[in-house]
Amino acid sequence: MIGILALATLFALFGHVLIDLTIDSGRFAAFWIGNAVVIGLLLRRDPVCQLQAILACFGGNIVLNLSFGDTAVQAFALALANLLEIAMSILALQRLFGREERFDGLRHLGAVALVSGVVPIGPALLSASIVGIYGDAAIFPHFGQWLAAHCMPIAILTPLVLIARDPFARPAKPDRDLAWRWGSVMLALAIVLPLIFYQKTYPFLFLAAPVVIFAAFRTGRLGTALTVTVLACVASVATFQEFGPISLVRGGPREQIVALQAFLASCIAIGLPVATILGNRDELRAELESSRDLIASIVDGISEIVFKVDGDWRWTYLNRRWEQATGAALESGIGEIAFARVLEADRPILTAWQRAVENGDRPEPVVVRSLLAHDAIRYIEIAIEPQFGAAGHFDGGVGTLTDVTEQIRQSHALKESEVRFRCLSEASPVGIFQADAAGQLVYVNQQWKALAGLEDGQWEQGRWAAALHPGDAKRLRADWRPEMVAEKGADDEIRWLRKDGSISWGHVVFRPVRGPDDQINGYVGVVSDVTARKDALAELARREEQLALLANNATDAVVRLGLDGTCLYASPSARDVFGVPAKMLVGKQLIAGFHEDDRERVRGSFARLSQGEIERIQLSFRSRNHLKPDRFDWLEASCGLLRDPVTGAPDEIIASLRNVNETKRLEAQLVQAKNAAESAAEAKSAFLANMSHEIRTPMNGVIGFTELALAGPLEDDQRQNLEIIADSGRAMLRLLNDLLDLAKIDSGQMTITREPTDLRHKLNGTLRLMEPVALQKSLSLGLHVGDAVPQWVLSDPMRLRQIVLNLVGNALKFTESGSVDVGVAMAGTSQLAITVRDTGIGIAPDRLNHVFDKFT
Repeated sequence: MIGILALATLFALFGHVLIDLTIDSGRFAAFWIGNAVVIGLLLRRDPVCQLQAILACFGGNIVLNLSFGDTAVQAFALALANLLEIAMSILALQRLFGREERFDGLRHLGAVALVSGVVPIGPALLSASIVGIYGDAAIFPHFGQWLAAHCMPIAILTPLVLIARDPFARPAKPDRDLAWRWGSVMLALAIVLPLIFYQKTYPFLFLAAPVVIFAAFRTGRLGTALTVTVLACVASVATFQEFGPISLVRGGPREQIVALQAFLASCIAIGLPVATILGNRDELRAELESSRDLIASIVDGISEIVFKVDGDWRWTYLNRRWEQATGAALESGIGEIAFARVLEADRPILTAWQRAVENGDRPEPVVVRSLLAHDAIRYIEIAIEPQFGAAGHFDGGVGTLTDVTEQIRQSHALKESEVRFRCLSEASPVGIFQADAAGQLVYVNQQWKALAGLEDGQWEQGRWAAALHPGDAKRLRADWRPEMVAEKGADDEIRWLRKDGSISWGHVVFRPVRGPDDQINGYVGVVSDVTARKDALAELARREEQLALLANNATDAVVRLGLDGTCLYASPSARDVFGVPAKMLVGKQLIAGFHEDDRERVRGSFARLSQGEIERIQLSFRSRNHLKPDRFDWLEASCGLLRDPVTGAPDEIIASLRNVNETKRLEAQLVQAKNAAESAAEAKSAFLANMSHEIRTPMNGVIGFTELALAGPLEDDQRQNLEIIADSGRAMLRLLNDLLDLAKIDSGQMTITREPTDLRHKLNGTLRLMEPVALQKSLSLGLHVGDAVPQWVLSDPMRLRQIVLNLVGNALKFTESGSVDVGVAMAGTSQLAITVRDTGIGIAPDRLNHVFDKFT
């Protein structure tokens, strides 16, 4: 508030001095500096501060006008004119400057000049009208006096104030060079000022211009502004003391002030544009140097080797990573043949890749083996952005060398681990499953599908839950919520309701799988078929009469065993299982006669059951046939432990046994059929891959020799025919690539990588491949990437390029005129949406649902 009151006081005092100086020749001051200074001080300030300051100056202006004898209405109206001029100038300049904080461009000078010539017109008309009405004077002379007194000060003083404000907001660090430059400007002023203003014989005003330009070169905008300010102050004092060239101007003080304004305006017009241009040039140079240093530090700091080669494949640049990787001095590598350390066995691969780069084919990065530091053999990935001359010759390129040894080792280890897991899983007698972090199943083995009664296509994407028993589905939705199972997983029993109406029981145990960051990546678990155990428990719960009735009529053999394995009871159906009457089994040891591969497992399980370590067990084993001792039968036994109802100690064991020879035979046939189907699929994939590779070689020859023929002199019809051959060959090659991809998909070798990808660079490179087709059809091919799309994304660059090429190629094919545009925008927070729009024939609405159907 003190500052605002001080500004208003100075505004009134300066106004009083200036009006009093020329009051004899007119009511208006010849040089009104108050408005220009206030505009410069208030521009880009807080709106509340601006309003308070303007109103304070308005009040001071009213007091000033009253002191010169104006009526209250006249004093208010003239102060209002100044208020409007200040407010309108500030609003106009803030609109023209935008959000820029600094006053440092020619555009800013132009904006101030525009405002100084336009804004004062309205206030001039208002003030001249007031003086004409209340002072009985002519309007147009006072209109001209107001413009002369207000336009030039705004154009001169407002830039000076704005320039002087910047050092206070952003003070520069002093140094010796800056002091020398300012000293030289002060010395020049000390020499020139006496020559110009302390004499009134010679019109040496022209000597001020070189000093202003000298200040612009030496000290920039601030020095120029201060130089002009010093010239203004010295010129004003000298003129009023009747010294200097301006004192020679004929007329009175008003005419001399007009001459002084013209002199200062010429100094501003000469010095500030020059200082602004020089300042922008210095800032641009500093930014370029900073950018160069930043790029150099980034390149030297990245983990890959960054290189540049010439047209002869010789190193012309290598970053510091080269010394660390090879152990050789950086200077020794420059000028050498590139990739000389690649193993001889991989050199044909490298040579073919280099030829493809030189031909402009833009191949994918190549992986070869190379000798690095300490003669260590490492896998390196070579990627390059080729550069071609005006004639299309290969001039070199910039690229990277990346050590991918660890990635390849991990990839091989992962593939081996996956194969091992699949083999173990499919051989497991229990169901095994995997789920993602959201709880959606991503893998189940054959035993799981057999237990759930589902086939492929019926369990994916959460459809397995539809097979749950209604009595369990609601309970599991509550018990298996993510927050409930995230810590320890779950251990539960569930029922599946099969299509035939039967119910199977499964004992499910699963645990969360966490990544290095302790975040859950998914779940893995097993499910055991406990249907027989559940049936046994239900059976044991029945009364003895019902148990006996069931045992006597059951097809499975039901036996009661002592804890030592002695048969205490055998149901009549035991004859069908063991081949001997049931009474012959009573008193005999039944935990004997097992196949040697099953003996320890069965005896161990029975021991655990008889000792009370487990309550139930289900076993499949091979047992010696009682009638044919050289033959073993497959039996499946569901055993349950009975405890003493008083002491709870193990008492005896109830077992249900069945012959499963036919089941085992069917299982063997199923495995054989599965293996045969997989072999057929592998043979088909191998055939497609081999045929694609075999056809690719002659097709490349056809394309290559067609392009050689096109490079020579041809008749128009010959060229047209050859171009058709070349286009057809390339289309055939793309078809072969698609067949090869299909073979990879069928054989399970198709992998999608996730690696950092420069999206804009990749898409630009992809579209450049299609530019010849677009030019041939006079089509516009454009790329539009949203500002929110990051520069680098995680993607499979090869598949991204393949998909975009297919879509753009299809769009160009069916578009005869207009344009094909590729757009990229954010789809949520972690995905991108890539669209291809064309002005072609489009797709009929009734065919949209069939776009992704197979061709027939």
